[in-house]
Amino acid sequence: MKKFILFIIITFFISTNTYASKFNWSKVVESADNSTIFYIDKRTVFKFGKYIYFWQLSDYIKVEDPEYEKSVITLMKADCDRFEVKWISIAAYKKNMGKGILMDEFLVPEYQPSEFTWKKYDKTRTNQGVIINKACKLR
Repeated sequence: MKKFILFIIITFFISTNTYASKFNWSKVVESADNSTIFYIDKRTVFKFGKYIYFWQLSDYIKVEDPEYEKSVITLMKADCDRFEVKWISIAAYKKNMGKGILMDEFLVPEYQPSEFTWKKYDKTRTNQGVIINKACKLR
């Protein structure tokens, strides 16, 4: 079972490089300061056991440093009952909408194990909470 989950994670992680521009992003929410728009790919939301997995795009509209990434694609694992999420993989891009040069990529459990923890969000008061709520409704 653990090998199957690892296989899925690695497959999805590799696909961020190869198919970043082929995701079908749907806007979910925009930050209060209009600096970031958050999207999910509805086609990639799937349930495995009691968790759902989905791809999220954070598109940075207002970036002060031109050398900073302009978008980040993240593979998420969510618990819809407890309204918690873990980041599994992260890929940062030079241009908006997951395009341009891939600036950085890593598996969170390997690169930053201390960050591979459940984080709880309010489903109406936080951007991430709104995103989790939307993804959970699609399962």
